[in-house]
Amino acid sequence: MASPLLAKRYGVPNYEQIRRWVNACKGFGKEGLKRKRLNQFPLFNLSYVLNFMKQTGASYRDTAIEFKLNNPSLIATWNITFHQEGIEVLKEKPKGRPQMSGKRKSKPSNQEKRWPLWNY
Repeated sequence: MASPLLAKRYGVPNYEQIRRWVNACKGFGKEGLKRKRLNQFPLFNLSYVLNFMKQTGASYRDTAIEFKLNNPSLIATWNITFHQEGIEVLKEKPKGRPQMSGKRKSKPSNQEKRWPLWNY
Protein backbone atom coordinates (compact mmCIF):
# COMPACT_ATOMS: atom_id res chain seq x y z
CA MET A 1 0.00 0.00 0.00
CA ALA A 2 1.29 3.48 -0.83
CA SER A 3 2.42 5.89 1.89
CA PRO A 4 -0.21 8.57 1.14
CA LEU A 5 -3.01 5.99 1.39
CA LEU A 6 -1.65 4.61 4.66
CA ALA A 7 -1.30 8.12 6.07
CA LYS A 8 -4.89 8.92 5.16
CA ARG A 9 -6.18 5.60 6.49
CA TYR A 10 -4.48 5.95 9.89
CA GLY A 11 -4.78 9.72 10.27
CA VAL A 12 -1.07 10.52 9.99
CA PRO A 13 -0.89 14.16 8.85
CA ASN A 14 2.23 13.76 6.70
CA TYR A 15 2.83 10.69 4.53
CA GLU A 16 6.59 11.37 4.65
CA GLN A 17 6.48 10.13 8.24
CA ILE A 18 5.24 6.74 6.97
CA ARG A 19 8.21 6.62 4.58
CA ARG A 20 10.62 7.42 7.41
CA TRP A 21 9.17 4.60 9.50
CA VAL A 22 9.46 2.16 6.58
CA ASN A 23 13.08 3.17 5.96
CA ALA A 24 13.93 2.89 9.66
CA CYS A 25 12.34 -0.56 9.75
CA LYS A 26 14.25 -1.67 6.65
CA GLY A 27 17.54 -0.41 8.04
CA PHE A 28 17.27 -1.48 11.69
CA GLY A 29 14.24 -3.75 12.09
CA LYS A 30 11.91 -3.09 15.03
CA GLU A 31 14.75 -1.34 16.88
CA GLY A 32 14.64 1.39 14.24
CA LEU A 33 11.18 2.42 15.40
CA LYS A 34 12.17 2.87 19.04
CA ARG A 35 12.83 6.38 20.24
CA LYS A 36 16.33 7.06 21.51
CA ARG A 37 16.36 9.44 24.44
CA LEU A 38 20.07 9.55 25.19
CA ASN A 39 22.43 11.97 23.52
CA GLN A 40 24.62 9.45 21.71
CA PHE A 41 26.59 11.92 19.67
CA PRO A 42 28.95 14.21 21.53
CA LEU A 43 30.68 16.90 19.51
CA PHE A 44 33.58 14.77 18.27
CA ASN A 45 31.14 12.21 16.87
CA LEU A 46 29.06 14.89 15.15
CA SER A 47 32.10 16.07 13.25
CA TYR A 48 32.97 12.44 12.46
CA VAL A 49 29.48 11.84 11.02
CA LEU A 50 29.62 15.00 8.90
CA ASN A 51 33.17 14.22 7.78
CA PHE A 52 32.14 10.67 6.77
CA MET A 53 29.32 12.07 4.67
CA LYS A 54 31.60 14.61 2.99
CA GLN A 55 34.40 12.13 2.21
CA THR A 56 32.23 9.30 0.94
CA GLY A 57 29.54 11.39 -0.74
CA ALA A 58 26.92 9.33 1.11
CA SER A 59 23.36 10.58 1.29
CA TYR A 60 21.73 11.56 4.58
CA ARG A 61 19.86 8.26 4.56
CA ASP A 62 23.00 6.17 3.93
CA THR A 63 24.89 8.08 6.61
CA ALA A 64 22.05 7.54 9.08
CA ILE A 65 22.12 3.80 8.43
CA GLU A 66 25.92 3.71 8.78
CA PHE A 67 25.76 5.38 12.21
CA LYS A 68 22.56 3.61 13.34
CA LEU A 69 20.43 6.75 13.39
CA ASN A 70 16.78 6.32 12.48
CA ASN A 71 16.29 9.98 11.51
CA PRO A 72 18.25 11.17 8.44
CA SER A 73 16.80 14.66 8.77
CA LEU A 74 18.75 15.01 12.03
CA ILE A 75 22.00 14.73 10.06
CA ALA A 76 20.67 17.28 7.56
CA THR A 77 20.00 19.69 10.44
CA TRP A 78 23.52 19.15 11.83
CA ASN A 79 25.01 19.75 8.39
CA ILE A 80 23.07 22.96 7.75
CA THR A 81 23.80 24.29 11.24
CA PHE A 82 27.49 23.47 10.89
CA HIS A 83 27.80 25.28 7.56
CA GLN A 84 25.79 28.33 8.63
CA GLU A 85 27.01 28.86 12.19
CA GLY A 86 30.08 26.67 12.77
CA ILE A 87 30.92 23.77 15.07
CA GLU A 88 30.53 25.82 18.27
CA VAL A 89 26.74 25.91 17.87
CA LEU A 90 26.56 22.11 17.86
CA LYS A 91 28.23 21.83 21.27
CA GLU A 92 26.02 20.52 24.03
CA LYS A 93 24.54 23.32 26.10
CA PRO A 94 23.89 23.03 29.84
CA LYS A 95 20.31 22.15 30.60
CA GLY A 96 18.09 23.45 33.33
CA ARG A 97 18.25 26.45 35.53
CA PRO A 98 21.68 27.81 36.52
CA GLN A 99 22.76 27.32 40.13
CA MET A 100 22.38 30.17 42.57
CA SER A 101 25.53 31.80 43.83
CA GLY A 102 26.51 30.98 47.41
CA LYS A 103 26.26 34.51 48.76
CA ARG A 104 23.09 36.51 48.90
CA LYS A 105 23.09 40.24 48.62
CA SER A 106 22.07 41.92 51.85
CA LYS A 107 18.98 44.03 51.59
CA PRO A 108 18.69 47.28 53.51
CA SER A 109 16.33 47.10 56.46
CA ASN A 110 13.00 48.88 56.38
CA GLN A 111 14.32 51.53 58.77
CA GLU A 112 17.32 52.21 56.51
CA LYS A 113 14.98 52.56 53.54
CA ARG A 114 12.79 55.10 55.36
CA TRP A 115 15.52 57.12 57.06
CA PRO A 116 18.72 56.99 54.98
CA LEU A 117 20.17 59.95 56.91
CA TRP A 118 20.37 57.91 60.12
CA ASN A 119 23.14 55.82 58.55
CA TYR A 120 25.95 58.36 58.98
